[in-house]
Amino acid sequence: LSILMYKIPISKIISKFLFSKVFYIPASITLLTLFLLTSSSPFIALPLSIKPIAQPFLVYGFFFYYGWISYSKSFVFKNNKQHCWLILILGACSLMSFIMLLKYYPDHNLPLLKAVINALTLFTVTNGLFGLFNRYFNKNIKLFRHWSTTSYWTYLINFPLLTLFSLMFFELPIPLFFKIVLELCCVLLISSISYQFIIKRTFLLQIYQGRYQLKLMRRWLNGKKEYHDETQVLERI
Repeated sequence: LSILMYKIPISKIISKFLFSKVFYIPASITLLTLFLLTSSSPFIALPLSIKPIAQPFLVYGFFFYYGWISYSKSFVFKNNKQHCWLILILGACSLMSFIMLLKYYPDHNLPLLKAVINALTLFTVTNGLFGLFNRYFNKNIKLFRHWSTTSYWTYLINFPLLTLFSLMFFELPIPLFFKIVLELCCVLLISSISYQFIIKRTFLLQIYQGRYQLKLMRRWLNGKKEYHDETQVLERI
C-alpha cells in the first residue's frame, strides 16, 4: 500500500507537504491520533487471527511509511540525532502522563486526550531512540554490526516468537517487567542463532540481502582494492 501511495501523483504531493520541515511533526502526531481513535481501546490492538484489524494496520503502516519517507529526508535524522535527549525526555513525560490518565480515568473516558498523548509517546520515543543510537552507537563495532545485520530478520520473526513466549511465561510467578525482559532476550537469542545457522548458511541469504549486496560484500572480504573498508561498501549498497 505504501508503494502504491508513493506512486500516486496526488499522494506524492501530499507526502511532500506533510513531511516538510515545518509540518512533519504535527502532521505525524495528528495522523497517529486519528489512527488510534479507530479503536475503542487506548492501546494498539493485538491481532490474534489472520483477519486484519484496522487500527494496528493503520498505525504500523504509518510507521512503515514514515520510516520510508524520512529515510530520504536528511533533516529528520539530523534533528533526531541532535536533539535525541530532549525528544526522549518529552517521550518519558508523555508516557508518564499516559499512565496517569489510565490510572485516574480508566475505561473509555477521555478517548481523544488519551489518543493524543499515546500518539505523542509513540512518535517521540521512536524518533528519540533512533537519534540516540545514531548519535552514540553508529560505529564500526562488531557486536553492533551483527545486530544491524540480523535486525531485519528479527523484525520478521519477532511477533510469533513474542506471542509464543508470552503464552509460555504467562503463569510464571515473577514480576511483569522481568517477564518482558526474559521474552525479549529469548527472541533476540533465537533470531541471532537462526540467522547464523539458517539464513546465513543457506540460499535464503540471497533473498534476505540481495545478490548485489552479496557481490559487494564478497569483493570487500576478498580484499579488492576498490573497497578499502566496510564503510565504503555500505555507502555503495
